[in-house]
Formats: sequence, C-alpha cells, structure tokens
Amino acid sequence: MKNLQPKDQLIIKTWNALPVTYHTLQRVSIAVFKYTCEQSFSHIKNIKSNLRSRLTDESLYACMKLNLTKDQPDYKAISS
Repeated sequence: MKNLQPKDQLIIKTWNALPVTYHTLQRVSIAVFKYTCEQSFSHIKNIKSNLRSRLTDESLYACMKLNLTKDQPDYKAISS
C-alpha cells in the first residue's frame, strides 16, 4: 500500500472502512470491476493479435484508449 498514490490509498482505506451492512454495494462494485477488467482484456486480445504482436506499450495504450472511450473524433475538423 506504500507504493500507491495518495488518492488510491484513500480509496482503499474508504473501501475497507465500509461497514458490513454495505455488503451488497461491495458485491455489486466487485462485479462491475470484474466486468470492466474482462472487457479490457477482450479489447487487448482483439488489438494485439498474432499479426500485430510487435506493438509497443505506448501504441497498445493508445489503441486501448481509443477503443474504450465514448468520444467520437471530429472528422471534419481533422480533414480540414
């Protein structure tokens, strides 16, 4: 826990301080977290295939960021 950023430490401390009465909230949060992780790994698997196995970490990060964001590029502005 010493290696974490202060914001991350606060999140973990808050999570551990939740009373037992919030066990349903904890279960739902864990389920959402697991779903998000599985979705991310599926995207990585699609991006980094055998044909694209030489991607650098920076390129893979950029592809993941593009794949997971809801923002759409402004094609008219880019093309002008």
